Amino acid sequence: MFALLAGAALAQAPLAAQSLGADHPFASELPIRGELRLRADHLGIPVVDDLGTPSGRRAWGTSRLRVGAEYSRGLLGGGLELEAFSARWGGGTPLGTDYAPDVFAIDRTGGGSELAVVMPRQAWLSVGGRRGLARVGAQTFTWGTGMLANDGAGDPVFGDAVRGSVVARALGVLTPWRGTPERGALQGLSFLTAFDAVLRDDNADLFRGDLALQGVVGVRTDGPRWQGGVLGVGRYQRDRLDPYHPLEQPHTWAFPVDGHLRVQLSDPEAPQTVGLEGEVVGLLGSTERTWTDETVRDGARIRGGGFVARVRYDHADLRLTGLLEGGGASGDNDGRDAVVRSFSMHSDHNVGLILFEELLPLLTARAVDRAADPALTGVPSPSGRFAVNQGQVTNALYLYPTVRWRFVEAAEARLGVMTARTAGDLVDVYQSALSGGYNTTPGGRTPGRRGLGSEVLLGTRTTLPVGITRLDLGAEGALFLPGPALDGLALGPLATVRGRLDYRW
Repeated sequence: MFALLAGAALAQAPLAAQSLGADHPFASELPIRGELRLRADHLGIPVVDDLGTPSGRRAWGTSRLRVGAEYSRGLLGGGLELEAFSARWGGGTPLGTDYAPDVFAIDRTGGGSELAVVMPRQAWLSVGGRRGLARVGAQTFTWGTGMLANDGAGDPVFGDAVRGSVVARALGVLTPWRGTPERGALQGLSFLTAFDAVLRDDNADLFRGDLALQGVVGVRTDGPRWQGGVLGVGRYQRDRLDPYHPLEQPHTWAFPVDGHLRVQLSDPEAPQTVGLEGEVVGLLGSTERTWTDETVRDGARIRGGGFVARVRYDHADLRLTGLLEGGGASGDNDGRDAVVRSFSMHSDHNVGLILFEELLPLLTARAVDRAADPALTGVPSPSGRFAVNQGQVTNALYLYPTVRWRFVEAAEARLGVMTARTAGDLVDVYQSALSGGYNTTPGGRTPGRRGLGSEVLLGTRTTLPVGITRLDLGAEGALFLPGPALDGLALGPLATVRGRLDYRW
């Protein structure tokens, strides 16, 4: 139901785009980069509750434009990246709007209200050299696999990274032994400290009235075949005005600790390579969001966590990449006590196309709407919008093998299978209220079997050079078979298909 995510990167990732050619007049000093994304989706989710209520969501489009540049000369540097036209339009759903107009971080009503928003993803200045740097301004960041902090600029095997975490940051990085061979493994050791005011992430949006401040410390080591690090964050958040909450603007303190390790088991130059990667997050803290008989006086404690583990195999001669990923995020079997145990991965950590991305968000939005019905209760439950899934892996364990095969130089085929089950009970806030507070599933059943279902995914990508720019075309789709945890909803198999166009320069 609730997780507070925070993180940082020891080194900023470059803009996710292809730079201008070397013969361009600005290529040496001001590489202007950009990306225009267009998507067309069709998804059939016939019902979202035990009454057969339609989702109202079948076909829609998505767009995003990002343009930016980085500049450096000597010890000084700067970067600017703007995001615009980032919205879903057409094929909207009214689900969630009965409770509040902003239960979804990304508007799903189809009106395209976010098309006019211009977001400064990066606007920073830096000074530094081989032994460290200082950077101030708006910045994006990714840590590890991106399950905790994600810059929204990656290219998942299926689906899209969309929002990313954006902060106003004062950052310092120290690399005291870089370039000194006599120090051995200490050459790759880096230390980080930062202070952030969050502009936008999965839990806060400054422009909607949330205030989130965080301090970050971290250490990272890089070797010939490994990368690893530990990140610690202390975060304070005051939520936007909630007319249903007695405190109106509840406060939260969260302290995530994240460990990440990536190891290359074979020679990186060999035709066949194998690598391992893992990330583990533990989350402690306290929050006033939860409002029950046990939390009225002292609030609730936060105790959650999650993990991701990966095995990657690359065959250069066959142009084949296989990735076996497994992960989990804790759930909460008792929403009435004074401990919040659920954890949510970042919404840009994509796992499949239907279950986490579309189905669970619509089911939870419908449940919040029904729970807000005046016929059920005089006043909707406080902090109800935090019960709506934002396209995240939460209260779940999953296994997600994928294969990519570049069968010709400019084209690639992709195949994946995802299967998931809940980590705890699958709880519907409305059905549980009808049952006197006892855990009840969206289908109105007592929780028992925990299988959420499986997806089979297919996709293709083609890259076409256009002068010094590039056009990426593709399509992807998935078939979802619901598991027994969703019994009572009469869903049946669900299918989605997506057309993809990316123009990069």
